[in-house]
Amino acid sequence: MNRIVTMLEFRRRAGDILNQIFYRKERILVRRGRKDMAVLIPLEDYQTYIADADTERYTDKELQDMFRRDAVPADLRSWALQAKPRRR
Repeated sequence: MNRIVTMLEFRRRAGDILNQIFYRKERILVRRGRKDMAVLIPLEDYQTYIADADTERYTDKELQDMFRRDAVPADLRSWALQAKPRRR
């Protein structure tokens, strides 16, 4: 975590804190008393690590190995060859 802010500080300075997250790419833990309540992260981190976490991605080599073993149904082969995997 880059920084910890209290719930009160977050309420008072929400705009500034969101700007720090967006522009400086800071990661902020929001705490109420002694209890951690939330983590605020840049949108890019969310898109990279959380939004697509349940999506399986394969490299070209892995796809070719599956094709060679016939592990991919024929109707998905053309789709898989067109779609390029995104790398993390």
